[in-house]
Amino acid sequence: MISDLKQQHVRTFVKMLEPFYYIDENMILEAIERRSSFNIIHLETMLKIDIFVVKNAPYDAETLRRRRKDTLDEEQKTAEFYLVSPKDIILNKLKWFRLGGGVSDRQWNDVLGVLKVQKNSLDNNYLKYWASELKLEDLLKRAVQDSGISNEIYK
Repeated sequence: MISDLKQQHVRTFVKMLEPFYYIDENMILEAIERRSSFNIIHLETMLKIDIFVVKNAPYDAETLRRRRKDTLDEEQKTAEFYLVSPKDIILNKLKWFRLGGGVSDRQWNDVLGVLKVQKNSLDNNYLKYWASELKLEDLLKRAVQDSGISNEIYK
């Protein structure tokens, strides 16, 4: 998930979620200050949710603009939140893969999985543009090749 959570909203956010989630107020405040990420854990299912604080950069502003609203309960529309688009998941995971020294099987396999599942609905121009801007073109080309998808991103 992505968030533009502000420090003045953290206390309310924590109070609202703490009956259902493990949530650490100090970790959230630190993530906001560093413009990084934090996580919450759903106590009933132990599902961990990573929440990324939007940075002050053009790509991050675009990611926030393209987010989509979702909910945990479709019928009651409760617990609404925003998710990044699949193409932004690919780009972000490629960034984390590079930042981690290019050795994280988890990040790489996540990229390949999203490419395979979303192959027919990817915005190839968007991926190519931002991969170039973020200096990730080499990784995107490699991921497309490793995923075995045949599409128009790179021929």
